[in-house]
Amino acid sequence: MRRAAPFLLFSALMCVVAGSAGARDTPSVLVAKVDGSIDRTLASYLVDSIEEAEREGSTLVLQLDSAGTLDQDAVALAERIHDARVPVIVWVGPAPAKAAGAGLLFLYAASLGAVAPGAGVGPLHPVDLAGDEPETPPGEVEALATGWVEERGRAIPASFPDRPVPAQAALDGHVASVAAVSITDLLERVDGRAVATAEGEVTLETKIATSEAEQRVTV
Repeated sequence: MRRAAPFLLFSALMCVVAGSAGARDTPSVLVAKVDGSIDRTLASYLVDSIEEAEREGSTLVLQLDSAGTLDQDAVALAERIHDARVPVIVWVGPAPAKAAGAGLLFLYAASLGAVAPGAGVGPLHPVDLAGDEPETPPGEVEALATGWVEERGRAIPASFPDRPVPAQAALDGHVASVAAVSITDLLERVDGRAVATAEGEVTLETKIATSEAEQRVTV
């Protein structure tokens, strides 16, 4: 099973989570790479990553490049992202990564969606690549996604892409709210943003350190 490989980043990042039992004093970010069709193994890895982030009180960044699930419950996975007790940032990158089907659904479920310039998103359907009749009708999937976005206080998407669209169109259509070329760039750009989780609002403070005297963050 894939594991998110930790590395040290000189930065000062703090997540202030009101009432979060999993929050810890040492700032940390867990990066989980979701690359390819999301089969049983990758789906399990995704859920395990969320659980690990919750145990550690870490912000979770899902680095995404996927056309959807493969005979897996895409809606259930998206709901797990939405119900996470810690911030979950879904970043489609690096270019030319894509988020289609379930991958696009994850963007709607996240605390914050981000894309790399040169990445693409859409279409939303089919959410699963197995070709079977979907467990959740397309109309219900879109209603769920809209509800998740509204609940998190994010801008309502202008529409659900019915074809692949470039990163700028995803930003203009409120599918994503941040453009970032890399994980490091992403962490810097989300500095000061307030995002919502299942346990309340979280303020992210991400400032890249300029000297070893500044606080290290485990990423």
